[in-house]
Amino acid sequence: MIGLCRESGTDYCYIKIPQLMEASGLKERQTQVVLRSLRELELIEKLADYSNIDRLGTKYKINFSAF
Repeated sequence: MIGLCRESGTDYCYIKIPQLMEASGLKERQTQVVLRSLRELELIEKLADYSNIDRLGTKYKINFSAF
């Protein structure tokens, strides 16, 4: 996710669970648990849910100040 943000020059990115699964080597449920944990730690923030209209993915903001 950080790589996607850096590529776009912003603090947010659109990502899909399958992309995260492939990049991390985790299974779907594990990926969901990690995302939830990152949100609870306020390292990432969910800005928008997945939309079937644009199919970009779920929009997340990386809280770089938390690192």
